[in-house]
Order: sequence, then C-alpha cells, then structure tokens
Amino acid sequence: MTREELINYLNTEQLINISNALKNMFERTKAFYFQVTTTLTVNDDGRYEVSTPDNFPVFTPKGQGFLEDGGDYYKGELKLRNLEEEDSLEMAKDLIIACFENNK
Repeated sequence: MTREELINYLNTEQLINISNALKNMFERTKAFYFQVTTTLTVNDDGRYEVSTPDNFPVFTPKGQGFLEDGGDYYKGELKLRNLEEEDSLEMAKDLIIACFENNK
C-alpha cells in the first residue's frame, strides 16, 4: 500500500481497533499512565502493532510477529493520555498522524 492508502486504511477500517487497544493500555496502566509511551508501527502491507517500549499490552490484529521479519516501518510514538477525560478515538487519530508525519 502507498502511504496515503495506509493512512486511509488505518483511519477508516482500523481506527476502532487502535482506539480499543489504547483504552486497554490505559486501563492496565491507569495508576501511572502518564509515564507510558504508546507506539504505532505499520508495515507497507497494512500489518500494524500498537505497543509500548516495554511491551505492556501489545495489539497485532493482522499477523503476529511481523516486526521480527525486519525491514522499514512507519513508526510513531505518543505519551498515553488520560482516556477517562479524553476520547480514545482522538488519541488514535493523533497516533496515526504521528506515525506518518516523520516518515514522508
């Protein structure tokens, strides 16, 4: 997929899944969520992973273990936000933007 196709795919078909992964991550780290960095890693074929650097919860809906294959990926990071006060869909959209803004 092209960069634009990947962005569209993530924002339309996968936004809810990414949002749910962030909510799950927040629930598991609620006491110290502000210390957690979330990472979105995307491969050219559409496989992606939502994770943290220390591998708290990892969400790989489209093929486990693709990162071990090596290669170049789109990757973005954001600090986990308080998802009791903010919509997780908005954070998911911002994480997608962060993933592609430095990888033009």
